[in-house]
Amino acid sequence: MDFSTCQGIDARIDQLAEELSSLKTYRNAKFALTSRLPTEILIDIFLHYQALLSETGDLLVCGAPGWIDVTYVCRSWRQTALGAPILWTHIVTDEHWTQEMMRRSDTASLVVNLDLCRQGTREQRVEPVVKLILNQLDRICSLTIHGFSSIWQHVQQCIKAAPTPLRLSSLTMTCVGSYHIPDDLFGEQPLPQLTRINLHNCDIQWTSPILHGGLVTLKLWPPYIRDLQTAERVLSALSPMAMLKELVLDRLPARFGHKTSNMHVALPSLSSLHLSGGMAECAFLLSRLSFPPLARLSLLCEIGIVEGDLKVDLSWLLSKLPQIVSSARELRTLSIKQLNTALSLKIDCWTACPPPTAGGWTEPTPAAVFSLGLWWTPETVYAGKDIGVNISVPACIEPAVAALPVGQVTDLFMHPLEEGPVVDWMACFGRMDALRKVWVRGQGTSGALLKALYDDLRPGEMSTRTHLPASGTAQTDLSHLIGGSTKEEHTMMYPDLRDLSFEAINLKKGQWGQMAGPSCFSWLQKVVRVRHQRGLPIHTLRFRECSPTERMAIQLEKVVLQLEYDDT
Repeated sequence: MDFSTCQGIDARIDQLAEELSSLKTYRNAKFALTSRLPTEILIDIFLHYQALLSETGDLLVCGAPGWIDVTYVCRSWRQTALGAPILWTHIVTDEHWTQEMMRRSDTASLVVNLDLCRQGTREQRVEPVVKLILNQLDRICSLTIHGFSSIWQHVQQCIKAAPTPLRLSSLTMTCVGSYHIPDDLFGEQPLPQLTRINLHNCDIQWTSPILHGGLVTLKLWPPYIRDLQTAERVLSALSPMAMLKELVLDRLPARFGHKTSNMHVALPSLSSLHLSGGMAECAFLLSRLSFPPLARLSLLCEIGIVEGDLKVDLSWLLSKLPQIVSSARELRTLSIKQLNTALSLKIDCWTACPPPTAGGWTEPTPAAVFSLGLWWTPETVYAGKDIGVNISVPACIEPAVAALPVGQVTDLFMHPLEEGPVVDWMACFGRMDALRKVWVRGQGTSGALLKALYDDLRPGEMSTRTHLPASGTAQTDLSHLIGGSTKEEHTMMYPDLRDLSFEAINLKKGQWGQMAGPSCFSWLQKVVRVRHQRGLPIHTLRFRECSPTERMAIQLEKVVLQLEYDDT
C-alpha cells in the first residue's frame, strides 16, 4: 500500500470523526433537554452545584476545584463554564489552579480560602501562592487565611505591599499558634465595606481601624497569651457598632477599672451573643450591654478562686432569660453534661426536639438558643468551702434548672460524666411535666432517675393478690399496685414519658454500683410494669454499653413495645 493510499484512509478517518462529533452535537441539541437551556440558567445550576459541595464539605480549597467535573460532560457545558467568570471566583490554594482561576475569573470579586497549613511552616514554600493571591487584594471580597505562626510575618508583608482591599467585606484569620495583628495591617484608614470579622488565635487591639462601627459580625477568639486591655477600651470600641448582629468574645481580655462603673453600651441590632472568660468578667460585661431579645445566647464561664467569681449569682440572669432570649419560653429540649474536664457543667437548651437518629444516641447538633457552661478547679472547691459556697456539679445543676422555664421541655439529655455526688432528681427535674424522652448516662445518674420513678409508685407490695368472689371465678386485684385504691389513684410523674435511653450502666448493680440491695434493673422492671398497667407505658427502651442479659430482655419485652440494645 503506497503513501497516498494511507493518506486517503487518514483523511477518511478524520472526516468520520468530524461527522461523528457533528452528529453528537446535533443529537444533544435536538433531544438533550439540558443542552437547550439558556446560558444564564446553566450558570445558575453550576452555582447551585458549587453551593451543595460547599455545604457537604466537598468544595475543596486545595488542589483542583471539586466542581469542575461538570465541564467534562459535554462541549456546551464546558464552553458555558469557561465563559462565566463568576464560576471561577472561589480561589483554591494550588500552584496551577490558583493562577488559572484568577485568569478565568476576569475582573469579578474573589472569594479566597488561603489554606497554608498544607504548604508547611517554611516561608519559601508558601511565598509563590501568597504573593500570587494577595497581589489581587483589591479584587478580594472574602479572605480566609489559615497557617502556622512562622509564616504570618511573611503574609503580613505581602498584605502591606498589596493594593488597598477596596471590596473586602469578610475577613477570617486563623493562626496555628498565635499572631498579633498590627493596627496598620490594611492601612491606617477604616474599611467601611468590611462587615464580618472572625479571628482565631489572633490578638488585635481594640483601637484597630478595622474594628469600626459598620461591623455586622465580630468573632474574636484570641490566643492564651495576649495583651490585656481595659474594659473601657472594649466598651468604647463596641459603642458605635449599631449594626452588629453577632458578637463572640472568647477569653475576655478586659481589666476592669473604676471608669467602667457607669459605662453602658447599646447594641440595638444584636441577635446572637457568645461570651467566654472568667465568671466575674462575663457577668460584668453582660451587665454593661443592652440589646433587644436575642435569638441565641451562649455563656462559658470559668469559676476562679477569687471572691468575685465565687459570689456571682447566675440565678438573676437565668430568671431573666425569657426577657433576654426571645424564644426562651418555648424550650423543648434540654441537655446537661460536662465539658472536657470533670469539674464542669454544660447546659444547652433548644426550642425544637432533635430529629430521630439511628439508635437514638446522637444529641442535638443545631446551635442551642441558650447555652451555659461552667468549669472550675479543685482549688475553686476549697475556696468556696471557706466562704460557705458549694461548687460542685449537683450544686450548680439544681439552681440553674430551677430558674429555667422547663415546663414544656419534652426531651432531656442527662449525661454528666462525674461519678461523684449525683443530683436530687425530683428537686431538679420534678417540674418537667411534659417530658416524653429521657437519655441518661452513668450509674449514679441513671440510678437517680430510676429511684425517682420507683419512689413515685409509692411504697407497697408489688405483687398481685388473687381472691375468689361469690361467683367462684378467680379474679386479680390490681388496686394496691400503687399503694392505694383505684378510686383515688396517685397521679404519676411524667405522664407523657414514652422513651427511655440508658448508657454506660450496670443493670445488675444499684445506684452506687453496689451489688447489695435493689439493682437498677429491679427498679426499671417494676417501673415499666406498673406504668404499663396504669396506661402510661414506656414504648421504647434503649441500652448502650449496659449489657442486659437475655433474661432481662425477655422480661422487659413483655411490657415494652420496642427494646434496643448493643452486644457489648
